[in-house]
Amino acid sequence: MKCYDDPHIMQNFIYTMNDYNIRNKIMKYHIKNANKSDSHQWLGTWTLYQNKNNKFLFKDVDPLFSSIKISTDTPFPDFLSKMKKKLSLYPVSVFTVCLVYDQYLVHFVSFIYLSKEKLLISFDSGIEIYHHGQDTIVPYIQTQFKKYSLTNNNHYPNLGRCKHFRWKGKYMGLQFTGMEESPDAFCQSWTIYFLVRFLYSGFSISHKQHLQTLFQFVNDWCKINPKKRAMMLTENFIIPVLLFFPDVLKHLKKLTILKNKGIKTCRFDEVSPKKADVVIECTGSPAGFNAALNVVHPQGTIVLKSTYEVKPTIDLAPIVINEITIIGSRCGPFPPAIRLLENKVLDVLSLISQRVPLDKAIEAIKTASQKEHLKIILEISK
Repeated sequence: MKCYDDPHIMQNFIYTMNDYNIRNKIMKYHIKNANKSDSHQWLGTWTLYQNKNNKFLFKDVDPLFSSIKISTDTPFPDFLSKMKKKLSLYPVSVFTVCLVYDQYLVHFVSFIYLSKEKLLISFDSGIEIYHHGQDTIVPYIQTQFKKYSLTNNNHYPNLGRCKHFRWKGKYMGLQFTGMEESPDAFCQSWTIYFLVRFLYSGFSISHKQHLQTLFQFVNDWCKINPKKRAMMLTENFIIPVLLFFPDVLKHLKKLTILKNKGIKTCRFDEVSPKKADVVIECTGSPAGFNAALNVVHPQGTIVLKSTYEVKPTIDLAPIVINEITIIGSRCGPFPPAIRLLENKVLDVLSLISQRVPLDKAIEAIKTASQKEHLKIILEISK
């Protein structure tokens, strides 16, 4: 399959699935499509990090929580105390937790919470591959749910370990590909696919079902040879997402433009920290600046082109300690840029999403505000 055989496309998809809005759209669509709107609720992605005092704080805030007064660095217990009532409103709540570690690496785990039974179920596809799920995320969330009386026993079903294939004496998680040197990096996708599959599993709140029967689909996944699981994920989740959710394709299209220009792209976890002499930060996201600080070499330079809609929370200490130079840059000198355009050295046509006549300027402005578009050109002559 061409999509799967192109590692560039697949790596870009991994990065795309970090996007809160895309995860939210996928889950909201499937809850509605599975006719579970009255009984199930999607509670977004909880992105946390552990500070020097071993306290868990929010690294980023899902737009889904805009009505709740939480922000970056909000302690997780404060968040959970506000969410406790919301968790009791529906029989079933589903959410994912993302742990940010080593500054910018991430691992995702899925959770299902049954409010009447006070039961918390976790799904970690990276068991024995990425230790942060079992060592940190799962036990911490379990402890906090018990602390706030959201669970009433010590039984927490923990899914994701496959017992059909053993590697070096260990039963590995679903992400295991059969090769130690090339682990599956699709935890973002596995966590959402698990929850989507759960929505269509036939679970009913009117009668209790044995968990082994309810999650038989996980056991079926585990029976698949590890070398073929990524293909199964691609065929059953990734390709349908690309077909039904244009917002995902817009990211891939932008990255394809860069690829066609010979510009290499990669994930954050593929970039060696403290190696770049110069980093140009143009993400438009506060998280982009923090990532730039992690990548730039001591005494290196960050060229800051982003302006942020939300006031960023930035730790200034690394800038001082590592003697980082920050240069603000907006448009730059026009004459050299005009000369490059005149000589057709730069290809800017691929950056144009639409051409619109002047009498439709108002519509063009609205279109330009949509994230999937790059540049909208107003044509005066039409």
